[in-house]
This record gives sequence, structure tokens and C-alpha cells, in this order.
Amino acid sequence: MANELDEMMSDEFLDSLDESQSPSTEKPSWVVDESEHTTYKAYHAILDLEAEVQEAIKSFGKVATAKTNKFYQIKKSNVARIVGLSAQSIFNTSSFSKEIERYFDEVNKALLEQHEIEQKKQVQRKRTGIRVKKKETIVLSHQELEKKYNNVVSRSTKETLDLAIQNMPLDLKVKLGFH
Repeated sequence: MANELDEMMSDEFLDSLDESQSPSTEKPSWVVDESEHTTYKAYHAILDLEAEVQEAIKSFGKVATAKTNKFYQIKKSNVARIVGLSAQSIFNTSSFSKEIERYFDEVNKALLEQHEIEQKKQVQRKRTGIRVKKKETIVLSHQELEKKYNNVVSRSTKETLDLAIQNMPLDLKVKLGFH
């Protein structure tokens, strides 16, 4: 039994755990491994933009509306601006266009899913506390509390003392001579 545990705690085993849990950072086969090649630039531009958009999604912190800009999607024009070529030449006319288009769409789909998850969290946060109640309910509750407060404040000192004596235990009343 001890040998099995020793084998499980070996460096190879621990390294294999790290590899299986870390996200795959392998470049797709269509990316040429030259920093000046268009596929390399476009791939890294998409990765950089994806990281920016993920940060924007996490930090948005409110429910998006129809008027909210689509900050959670990468635009082809942004990739083209970083690469220094037109979006048309990168995504439509090059030999690698189909592959990069497919990758671009996969990244945008993943970002959209992440955005929807964050939006569900924001909607849940919005449905808590007093925001859930209708205005009429809140107003009635406030009015009741205000009446109770005003009754407590308007009591005279004598009424307060009489009430305290009335609720006092019998043995204490006798000691103080109230009974």
C-alpha cells in the first residue's frame, strides 16, 4: 500500500496532473511559427483581444440592455488593425482564411457563452433585497414603521415609566414600594 502511494506521489504523476488541468496552449496547425507571418500575427491578435474581452466581461458588473455595445465580441476589424492588413484579406482571400475564420468564430462563441453566464449572475444579484418588492409594498412597510416610530417618540416620560413599572417583576415592585 505504501509503495502505491509513493508511486502516485512521483514527479511524473504530479506533472501529468498539471498537464491535464491546464488549458491547452498549443497553436492550431494552420499557424505558421514565424513572428512575421500573417497567421501568427492574426492568431496572437485574437488571443490578445480575447483576453481583453474576457476582462471586460468580468468587470462589466451590470445587466446589459439592447443599447449596450457588444463589447463581449471580437471584431474582425480589430484583428485586422493589429495585424496591419485588411479584414478582407485575412478572413476571406488568404489560403488560411477558412481556418482562421473558424477559430475566430469559436473564440467569439466562447466569449458569448461567458458573457451570458456573467449576465445571469448579474440578473440574480438584481433580484435580491428590496429591489424585488413592488413600490406599493415598500411604501406601506415604510409607513407602518414610521407610525410605530412616531408612537414611541410621542410617549411621555410618565407613560414610559408606567409601562416599565407594569412590566416589572412582582418582587422588584415590592422592593421598590410600588405594590
